[in-house]
Amino acid sequence: MNKQTKKAKTGNGGGMNKAFYLIIVAVVVLGGAGLVLAGMNRDEGPGPMSLADTVVEADAGVGLAEGAENAPVTLVEFADYQCPACAQFNGFTGKLLRQNYVSNGTLRWVVYEFPLDSHANAVPAALAGRCAGDQGRFWEMRDHLFASQREWGTEGNPNKTFEGYAAEMGLDKKQFASCLTNRDHLAEIMSAKKYGESLGVNSTPSLFLNRQPVPLTRRSYEALEEQITQLAAAKEEEAAEAAGEEEEAAVEDAAGS
Repeated sequence: MNKQTKKAKTGNGGGMNKAFYLIIVAVVVLGGAGLVLAGMNRDEGPGPMSLADTVVEADAGVGLAEGAENAPVTLVEFADYQCPACAQFNGFTGKLLRQNYVSNGTLRWVVYEFPLDSHANAVPAALAGRCAGDQGRFWEMRDHLFASQREWGTEGNPNKTFEGYAAEMGLDKKQFASCLTNRDHLAEIMSAKKYGESLGVNSTPSLFLNRQPVPLTRRSYEALEEQITQLAAAKEEEAAEAAGEEEEAAVEDAAGS
């Protein structure tokens, strides 16, 4: 286009007309290509930058839980699927805690998404987890996303990879893909992050045991195991004391009558 413009300025009238028509043709071609690309982008769903337009309120009720509702200890985790530290924590410490304490009713594990702005694929991955949850496979997809973080973490659009995971898990691929594209659970994910922010969360993973924040120095499996054991024992002691007081009150009432 620079050469054509130069000719239009220095050539005769015929040259100018020719250059003019060439410019018009170029504009039409480029415009058509732009429309095609725009259509391709629409097929892939909205980009992550549109997330800034999502307005939600903090909501503690959007967490996803595993374990007995009456467990004496509750672990709350705020995590980013693209966060390497989150993948490391869940791949070892988290896995052991779920095996040894969630399974026996001692621990209830509640997770909230906390996608960091620096991780472009954190929200798509969170959507994948929740979309799998629609078909009863949230925890399995969550584990898989952390385990395969290096595979999808740098992709421009990881949805096709996530759809592949869903197919491997035997999920309804059409339903899963539709959920991803439509971002059915976006409001819940952003509400989860807002809730974390209301608690002062600013990094991942962030952990709370019975509402108390767990410092970095106390997040090893051994340290968490010790804390869970102590909290469970304290709860058991409180329950025993409450039961004793109720029994004593019942005896006094019977004696008074």
